[in-house]
Parts: sequence; C-alpha cells; structure tokens
Amino acid sequence: MSSLAEFTGLKVALSDALRQGSFHLLAGLDEQIRSASTQVFELMNSERVERDEAISEMREVIALYRHAIDVCEAQSIAAKQEYLNAMNNKQGAARYLQVSGMEYGLSR
Repeated sequence: MSSLAEFTGLKVALSDALRQGSFHLLAGLDEQIRSASTQVFELMNSERVERDEAISEMREVIALYRHAIDVCEAQSIAAKQEYLNAMNNKQGAARYLQVSGMEYGLSR
C-alpha cells in the first residue's frame, strides 16, 4: 500500500472515530497518522503526480484534528459540569438531611 493510500485510510478511520464518538481510538490513530504524515511530507516534496493529492489529504486531516479538538473540549466541559452537578446534588442532599435532623446515611 502506498504512503498516501495508508494516510487516506487513517484519515477515514479518524473521521469515523469522531463521527461515532469512539474517542478511545484517537490516541492510537494519532500515533499512526504522525508516522504516516512523515512519508506524506516526503511525497509532497518529491513526486509531482501525488503532490496535489497529498496536500489535499493533509489539509483534510488538519481539519479533522481541529474538529477533534473542538469535540474533546466540548466533552471535557460537559464532564466537568456533570461532575459539579453531582457534587452539588450530594452536598444538597447532605444539607437537607442535616437540617431535617438526620445524619448523612443514618437516621436518628
């Protein structure tokens, strides 16, 4: 398989992982894409025939990385908010029990 075909396959895998929310696959794909991109950069500097296609594929992968960063940031914010809500609910429940004369987890 040519370097460009491998790179294109990795781009599709990255796109699929993002679309399906398979974030656990991103780290492995990132390593593979970084390795393959070195070979694609060499193609961009040598073979005129594949140069334009290599540039196009590289631009698409960069756009996917930007999208991945946006998605991961949104997921991080949502997870933080969910954690804060859970902590607030726990504190609210403990305060309610305290006010009603019960210990948290034990009734009097």
